[in-house]
Amino acid sequence: MTSPINPVFEDIRLTVQRAADGRFWFVAQTVCQALELADEQAALLLHCRPEGILFGNEETPQAMIDLENLLRLSLSSTSPRAERLRSWLCQVLLPHLFSSSSLPSYRQLSTANKRLRVLKWHDDWWMSMNDVMQVFGTRPELLAMSEDPCCS
Repeated sequence: MTSPINPVFEDIRLTVQRAADGRFWFVAQTVCQALELADEQAALLLHCRPEGILFGNEETPQAMIDLENLLRLSLSSTSPRAERLRSWLCQVLLPHLFSSSSLPSYRQLSTANKRLRVLKWHDDWWMSMNDVMQVFGTRPELLAMSEDPCCS
């Protein structure tokens, strides 16, 4: 996941991270706090799809929910904040998250007397396999296919 960002909704600091697949994940505890849901676990069990819940690898794992589950919680909440949260999400946070700063960008990398084009996307750097082979050579042992039948 990318480095977390911490937008503030009505004095509540949320935590949002983007996974490598582009999905956004929100810390469930602060979402429930913003929606005035007293029992976080019950809310997640009752209203969220299990595939949209992740638990971190901290000493005390922290539940994170995807955007769909955030919307599910906000639609099931009876708090007057729920509608304001949805408006803030659509008008402020999502446009920021999808802004051009989150789009991939190309850079030039000079190494071993070669100029390579690299892509920066979601806090990771990407190179084409062709460019990698130009720099490191074509060593067959590095490219050997797995003997695993599922990968054939």
